Amino acid sequence: MRYRAIQEHDRRYPIRLMCRALAVSAAGYYAWRSRPESPRSIYARTLFSAIRVIHQESRETYDSPSIWNALVKQGHRIGEHRVARLMRQAGLRAKTVKKWRATTQSQHPFPVAANTLDRTFTDPSLKTRPRGAGNSMPPAARFEPPVRQIPGVLSSQANHAAGAHCSRSATLQSSVGHHAARRTPARSDIRLESAH
Repeated sequence: MRYRAIQEHDRRYPIRLMCRALAVSAAGYYAWRSRPESPRSIYARTLFSAIRVIHQESRETYDSPSIWNALVKQGHRIGEHRVARLMRQAGLRAKTVKKWRATTQSQHPFPVAANTLDRTFTDPSLKTRPRGAGNSMPPAARFEPPVRQIPGVLSSQANHAAGAHCSRSATLQSSVGHHAARRTPARSDIRLESAH
């Protein structure tokens, strides 16, 4: 594995520096590089890729015994300890799901509060109600929040009525046209002018 690490980084760092850092001889590294790869290391690379595929397909939940079982079913002849060692070398670990634990303790020695409201949630009248009946309460009986009356400010209903009155008067004036200038003033207008 140390020789392979040197080979992977030989373009970035000097080989003799990496050999000194990893405590191996440069001659041993060059001899390893010149000799052909052993069948065991070739098979180990095949196992690495198979282990990674099984680990990803299981959403990273399989541990070494489960992966070993899957490899045996695929026809690989391998021991469980070797699978665990290869997984450690590849940095693969199974995700552990935390077990759900109930935190409510109903068997405690403390007093329980009394049910003073005595509410019944199984009302028999609710079962006899026809489907799709909607709100059976008449519109007049439904609750409407009270309108706060402020002196000098009209309520929303009065504003609506005033707006409707203004729109009606605007429609009348547009229908009268040029005759609107010749009409006599109303009694309320006369009364207002006499007051000034």
